[in-house]
Amino acid sequence: MTTQRLDIQSTCLFQDFEILQNLINFRINNLLQKDQKELIPENINFTIPDNSPYGRIIQTHTLTGLERITIATALAPTLYPGLLDNLVIHCENKNHILSFVGGITGNTKNYHGLIPTIETVLFLLAGDDATQRIGLLKYFNTNCKLIQQNLIEFFNPSPIDPFTCKAVLPTQETIHFIATAKSFKPEYTTSFPASILESRQEWDDLILDEKTIEEIEEINAWIRHGKKSSLPLRIIKKNKIRI
Repeated sequence: MTTQRLDIQSTCLFQDFEILQNLINFRINNLLQKDQKELIPENINFTIPDNSPYGRIIQTHTLTGLERITIATALAPTLYPGLLDNLVIHCENKNHILSFVGGITGNTKNYHGLIPTIETVLFLLAGDDATQRIGLLKYFNTNCKLIQQNLIEFFNPSPIDPFTCKAVLPTQETIHFIATAKSFKPEYTTSFPASILESRQEWDDLILDEKTIEEIEEINAWIRHGKKSSLPLRIIKKNKIRI
């Protein structure tokens, strides 16, 4: 049995981390010096996705430059610890900059670096340009593609915090796929009270009453067709889509 080695330096993931590093430096310098031309992410030269797991995520979900910056920012604390800490180092004793940078520091028990928030991503994408930041807010609503495709997730540390204080983190599925190139299979926990059942039997060997089989077919139909077409289960059921 061979194990796939994650050679991060040869993948577009590492190259996106380099873009993120350069963008961090640019944004900080822009705030401090106020004499540089504002850079918009569309002008950054992103590499063509390779066949690495991260590259396959980009290709499968047709991620834009903005989305690649967002997911790279979310991945940084896990896969490139210390990358986002440059924001804190540059901003030490400069509270007017820290308010733009956002992020969560010192609020977790085990992680001592900076955890990005929506505010952090807005800073990287738009700097201190209020017009651009307002225009990007809609990108982080519940229809955000990265959320819908289960690539990242938001965590709100407090119900009274502003919307932009939500932490931006990769899902377990994303981390697992990047590390192993395999789909994530959750283990039984209190938050996921279910286990994977494996059998050598085929679907045709399953004996259930007709009503139960019909309900299972409806769920399978939604998984195969509903997600792609955004049709709710009741529409799939009405049209009697079969497997």
